[in-house]
Amino acid sequence: EMLVGTIDGIARLQREENGGSWQVIDRQLQGLHVGSILAEPVQGGLFAGIHGEGLYFSPDNGHTWEPRMAGLTVTHVFSLASTRRAGGVVLYAGTEPAHLFESSDYGKNWTELPTLRQVGGLDKWTFPAPPHTGHVKGMAFDPRDSRAFLVCVEQGALLKTTDGGRTWRELAGYAKPEDRAYKDVHRVLLRPGHPDDMFMTNGNGFYISHDAGETWEHVTDRTFRIGYPDQLL
Repeated sequence: EMLVGTIDGIARLQREENGGSWQVIDRQLQGLHVGSILAEPVQGGLFAGIHGEGLYFSPDNGHTWEPRMAGLTVTHVFSLASTRRAGGVVLYAGTEPAHLFESSDYGKNWTELPTLRQVGGLDKWTFPAPPHTGHVKGMAFDPRDSRAFLVCVEQGALLKTTDGGRTWRELAGYAKPEDRAYKDVHRVLLRPGHPDDMFMTNGNGFYISHDAGETWEHVTDRTFRIGYPDQLL
């Protein structure tokens, strides 16, 4: 089975046996524009980030849903992520405008990490399409230390924290004055078993780093067959 977020809720698809075609077998949260889905692997819950309507949670694989928005002061939830720490599962919600929220009680309550917006260059965080507002498009965690992770702001910055989001610094080694798109960071992926090797999709192409994001090699540009790469798994 596969879950797909759409402008009209979540479509649940099931593939026919022996590699057949995919069929829609169910729809959930109809009427809501779903921007992100998180299948949390430890406790097994589903979370859905909604454009303008906050966050919903399902404990039973999508059969029932409930809002979990306490503390979310921005209701356009663009991205979701989870990690494990000594105290249990920690959830993160990235929004538009670009804010970052954290929950340590499985989404029942959320607390903003305001230092994300205290990094220089906030006035340049934008997006080409209306309403021209930058957003948190993706997050990536270091498997060696769950308090160390990266946040992708489209468009505006690639940010790194090593203390669970209390402080941040920008990794800007990929950006060049001649870039067609300004710091248009989409996704970052850390190489399993060697997380200092990183891969990034960007509005200007595809990048590789071998030093934990300090410097980057621009591997492809918009002349490549996939000129505008986005998702990265």
